[in-house]
Amino acid sequence: MVHTTSDWVMGPDDFDFQAKVLDGWASAAHEVGALSFADTTAWLTRRRGAVAAGLSSLSVGHVDFFAMPSATR
Repeated sequence: MVHTTSDWVMGPDDFDFQAKVLDGWASAAHEVGALSFADTTAWLTRRRGAVAAGLSSLSVGHVDFFAMPSATR
């Protein structure tokens, strides 16, 4: 098995990518009950504002891996 880090890095110009990631995080936080709907909406509104103003960047840790069977049948 081979693995390597391949973090997702989004700069201020990656508006759409950041918006999708933030939407997903907000949805997940609300679904698991980590935040109320009001708190989730307030957080997402603040983050969307920062993205729209070009003041946001994100780095998401990510690892790719590749595994192959050790033998064929």
